[in-house]
Order: sequence, then structure tokens, then C-alpha cells
Amino acid sequence: MSKKIKIRIHGDNIVECERSMHLIVESVLGSNAIISFPMGSVLNPTYEAKNDDFILHIQYFPGYGRWEPDILDYIQSKGAVLREAADSVICFFIEEGEGFEKPILAIEFCGALAAGNQAWQRCGRAYAFASAGIPFFYIVEFGGVELDTDRGIRAVRLPNPLVPFSFLLLSEYFKTIVLPIFVASPVTDEATIKRYFNCFGNTELRLIIKNMIMGEDIEENYTKLSNKVLNLVEILSSNRRAKDTLSESKWKEWLEHVKNGKPSHEYIEENPINWSKTAYIDRLTKTAKSIINGSSKYAIGVGSSNIPICLISEDKRFIYAKYVNKIYPNLPADFLEWLKKTGPLGICWVMGFKPRGDDARPDRGLPPLARMILGPEIDILTVVYGPAKNSTWPMLIKDPRGLANQNGLWESIFAMSSALLVDSSTFRINGDKAYLKSHWVASKNSAKEDKAKATKLFPLNIGENDVDTIIHILFTGSNNSSIFEGACNPPGGDWSGISILNATASEEARWISLPRVSGIKHKRPDHIFQLFIKGSSPIILAVESKKSSTLLEKKIGEQLILYIKDLIKSPPSVIREVNSGKWITTHKRVLKSDDYIFVSCGAFIDQGILDYKAIFKKTRTDLLLGVIIDKEQTKIRVVSNSKNGDIVKSFIEGCAKSLKVKVSLIN
Repeated sequence: MSKKIKIRIHGDNIVECERSMHLIVESVLGSNAIISFPMGSVLNPTYEAKNDDFILHIQYFPGYGRWEPDILDYIQSKGAVLREAADSVICFFIEEGEGFEKPILAIEFCGALAAGNQAWQRCGRAYAFASAGIPFFYIVEFGGVELDTDRGIRAVRLPNPLVPFSFLLLSEYFKTIVLPIFVASPVTDEATIKRYFNCFGNTELRLIIKNMIMGEDIEENYTKLSNKVLNLVEILSSNRRAKDTLSESKWKEWLEHVKNGKPSHEYIEENPINWSKTAYIDRLTKTAKSIINGSSKYAIGVGSSNIPICLISEDKRFIYAKYVNKIYPNLPADFLEWLKKTGPLGICWVMGFKPRGDDARPDRGLPPLARMILGPEIDILTVVYGPAKNSTWPMLIKDPRGLANQNGLWESIFAMSSALLVDSSTFRINGDKAYLKSHWVASKNSAKEDKAKATKLFPLNIGENDVDTIIHILFTGSNNSSIFEGACNPPGGDWSGISILNATASEEARWISLPRVSGIKHKRPDHIFQLFIKGSSPIILAVESKKSSTLLEKKIGEQLILYIKDLIKSPPSVIREVNSGKWITTHKRVLKSDDYIFVSCGAFIDQGILDYKAIFKKTRTDLLLGVIIDKEQTKIRVVSNSKNGDIVKSFIEGCAKSLKVKVSLIN
């Protein structure tokens, strides 16, 4: 009799749940496992995957913050210092008593290896799960390229070696597996694959996931994965044009230093690197410019000379404090006393805000990166010098916890910093610009639960995430070979690419690293499906999904189609024969719009009697799809506004009838 293992996947959206499910099934059961059609509720469908020995019973919970209890609340109770959500959290589901869940790992997917300040964007997520004692895998495609405005290749995207290395240090601090896993991007050229071949961790990742789910020893595969990350760090270091990081041999020494229980800052001090910081924003105060430039006289680099993180050694900390006090003569006494204390001082320089005051999202990961490099115990001063919105500063002074709760960047700064210094051009109110951690710290319940209460099977609130889940299941849930899903971008999606098959369905063209829009009259669809219907040219169905019909934009139907037609005019990034698995880069246009019929669709939650004629008049779509959701069964209303819309409507009706989830069509 086959052994059954019950798993629940909590994810950003339906896509991340599904990607995680396929990774788990392939890891545990192999590529030949049989996976059932989705069953149960269409909002959180269930699958069974099996081979001769095991059955995996897997249920999705797409969309964080919508299910009770929230798995992220439990992870925070485990000690996560940031409320960061991975693309998916994988849990064992145990049916004892009222049932409970136990997280076993978290996964983050990235369709392109981030470079520049984007490289540390996921560091906060890594730190959150490490501090909660939950293994975290950051699966990132390596060898992706940066494109110019004409979609020409500008450069291969490569990170500073310090960023992947910081994951190895973090794993040591918390004795929890927190690793980036590198896989080849579809656009990776042969030379890059050859150079970094020993850094790719596809095989070991699947083995260690199997170890975790089957309760096996993970040490061997963890060691292999760690070595692959270290290999990458060393190669990145040796290949940098400017010698602005530690040399190739030093990284392993640094890691061994920390493995032996010694503080990270000691190795940094023993292997000093010159450090300097260039502030490139226009709205920079004179004092901010002075402290940024002047700090290079006292600081050393933390494995890199140009990362916005530096270290003041203990022997220079007192004199550095005097220097800071000279620039800012009105510092609070307790802050100045702290600044002069013994011990080394890490400094994290956060621009943080765009010229209009909006958050620079990648900077959320910068304070966690500082902790990952310098360790959990060292004093860290964060200096914020970007032009935050005026409304930020009263909250910083009077309600810092409220500021953290509504802003992820400030949450990151507070969670990782021992003290804060603000020098922003928008800070024009009376109030201190320097604070110690006691200003924002809040006491927390230290009790840590080993398991979470089982998540209830109906969401607390219905929204766009449900619409996208229903659309995805509607078209893919019956494994209909006449349907090809070219794009699915629900809330939290990564806009990583679009695929379109040629008219004979023999070749797949894929565009990667796409802009959200390509013109004023263009709008990237949330979903793209191709329908190969007998007696018809291939149909490309472009769908815009919203929570409400009122949120659909004027003329959205035309904008969706124009986006795809404009895309087809450009060469794809890569092509491959269907089912071959071998991607080939190309610089030629391979598809023609004349080969396809284009149909546009608006999808939304139908909460009552709607005037579909008025919606058609506003949106100029061929098709409207309204969903009615309750605990018993989801209902779908499909209304057509054109002959081509009629064809797709009939096709959808056939899809709905073949599904095994609880869904029905209504007129």
C-alpha cells in the first residue's frame, strides 16, 4: 500500500503554488509521477501525485493574508524578524485533532539574476526565514541579460559576489539552510554555461527537497549546494573587471572563520579593503554629502569597496563619533554616547526613496544584507539620506511602529539597525534626526510554537487573486492539449516573460525581461492563452483580470491586443521546438500577427446584477467573464460581444464541463 504524505502550499498566487508543486513532485516522485486533475474548491484546489510507493496529497492556498490563520503570522511567532513572504511556504499537513501544519521549507523563484542594487532585494526574505529556523531556497536563473529600450542585449546580469556569499554566512549564524540555487536561464549562452557549470544546483536542490520531505539526512546535499554557491562567489570575484572585492581565495577563508565561531567583523578587519560611497541623487543635503564622503577616511569595505555598507573598527569608532558630531552638533546625548561606545560599528547607507518619495523597493534588502555580512550581534547604524515623503517624518518621531507596519522599507531598517541617523532634504520639521533602537523596539511574546493551526478552506476575503486562480484552473485544469498558456501574471507575479506558439504549434517563441507596457495605447495582459480549435486559425486570448468590473480600464480590449501584436513584431529572446527542452537564442522575427485571431477578455467578480452591455461599451472587449464565489460552488458567467468571442465562449463552456473542481456555468 502506498504511503500518503499530505502537503499544503501557501503562495503569493496560483502560479507560485503550481511551480512549487511540480518541483516537489519531481523531487520526491520523479519526472514520471502521475498528477491528478485539480479537485475540490477551485479557489484552493487539491492534487494527488503518485508513483508505485508514495502518494503526495497537495493543496494550494494562493494569496497571503487571505486565509485564516495566516501562515505568515505563525512564521513571525517562530522568530521571523521581518514580515516577508516567500513565493511559497511548504507545510506538512497533520490531521491530528483539529489539524495543524508544520512549515518545512520556503521557496523564492526569480526569473533573472539581479545585478546592481537589485541583487540584495531578496535578502530580507532570506533573513526572515533564517531567523524563524525555516530553510529557504532562492532559485534564480543565471545568465540572464539586461536589455536596452529596443530590446537589444546590453549586458549579462551578474551580482557582486558579496551578495550570494552573504547567504552562506547567514546559514552559519542561524544554523538553518538559506541558500541561493542557481539554474541556467533560457538565454544563457554556451560559454556562460560552460564557465559556471559547477555552480548550477538543479540536481542537488531536488535531492535535498526529497531529503526534507522524506525525513532523510540532508548534510551531504547541503554541503554540495553550499560548495556550488562558494564556487560561484569565487568565479564572480576573479572575473570582475575592477578589483573591488576580496580576491578569489579569501572567500573560503572568511566562511571558515565564521564556521569556527569567530565574528565576521574580525575577518573583515584582518583583510581591509578601501571603501567609498558615491551618492548619485540630486536632492542631497550638504551634510549628507559630507558624511558620506568623509566616512571613507575612517571606514573599510566589507568584502567589497563599493557596496553601501562599511565597517568602522573599534579603534576608530570614538574618533569617528567625534567626526559625526562635528557635522551634526545637535545630536541627542544618548545617541552620541552610544556612537562612542566600544566595539566595531557597521554602517548601512540607505538612499531608500526615489525623487518623488516613493520607496526604492530593492533597498528593503540592504539592511538585512548588512546583518548577513556583519552578523546578528554587531552594532549597525543605518543612515537614511533619500527624499522620503513629508508625511514620513512625523510618524518616525511619534509612531515608528505604525510607520514600520505600513512601510516595508522602514520595517527592514528598524528590524536590522541598532540606531538610525536621518539626513534627508525633505526632513523640515522640528524633531531629532538620530534615534536608538529603544525608540521603535516593541516587546514580543518569546513563546515559539512548533506547529500552526490548520488553515481554513475558504478565504477571509475574495479578490483579484481568486479571479486569476479561477481563470488559470479553467483553462489548464483538464490538461486539454488544444490549450497553451503563454503567460499568467496574478498579483505578486514577476512579469518574467511571454511565450507564443507558432501557427502549427511546433515551435515556442519566448520574450524575456519585458516592460509592463510598450506604448501609450498598449497594456500587458494578465493572462495569455492560445486555443487551437479545429476549423479555425489559432486564437490568442488576452485577459485582463480585476477584482471588480469598475476597475477595468477604458478600451482595455484594444490595448491588450495591441500589446501582443507589437510584441510579435519584435524578435523573441529564445525559441525552441515544442517538447524539445532546448532553447536557442535568436535575433530574428519568427511570428506573424496575420496567422492568428486575437480575442480580448475582461474578467472580474460579479457581485450582483451587472450591466454587461455597459461594460462592453467601456472596455471594447470581445468577451467578459464574471465569477460568483460562495462556499458551496463557484459559478462563472461568460458573455460574448463578437463572433470570435462566441467561438471562445463555446470553448470555455467545454473546458468548464470537463473540470473536476466545484465550478459551474450560468447564463
